[in-house]
Amino acid sequence: MLRLTLTLIIATLFSTAWGQPVDELLPCANGVVSIVNNMGTPVYVWSAGDVSGNMHTIPPGGQYNEQYRSRASGGGISIKLATTPEMRHDNILQFEYTVVKDRLWWDASQVNLNPGSDLVKRGYSGGPSNTNCKGVYCSPGHQRCPDVYHKPDDDYAVRTCGVDASIQFTLGI
Repeated sequence: MLRLTLTLIIATLFSTAWGQPVDELLPCANGVVSIVNNMGTPVYVWSAGDVSGNMHTIPPGGQYNEQYRSRASGGGISIKLATTPEMRHDNILQFEYTVVKDRLWWDASQVNLNPGSDLVKRGYSGGPSNTNCKGVYCSPGHQRCPDVYHKPDDDYAVRTCGVDASIQFTLGI
């Protein structure tokens, strides 16, 4: 009886660990994205995975921090940023990331951002803590910044780092 109980306990442990997606077992929380607000006005943030999260407000000079996380259904996370508390199809700058095994894949997207937006006018940048990883720099007023997505299939804009790299994404440079 003891042998059967021990076998069932071991089988349960293995089935629990092996039944989970690999990405959810990895330490996704090693890195953090920090959104820094140098805009001089509030910035509104929604972090969307499987569902869109609650709106957060970053006051001028403040920041929003998020430990990397995985979606239960797979795919990435989109941190939506706006200068108004309404999330519309034309006012959102997105910081997007996906953790796959030991890699962080990330980008910035202006697909849903009006070129005349205050976020474009003030510029923004994203710098990884690991200097071997490529960052993003969009100078103030540059409507066609080459470092970001402008169309959904602009795959050249994707960056990658180790999952332990943190990213500081600064609005208003």
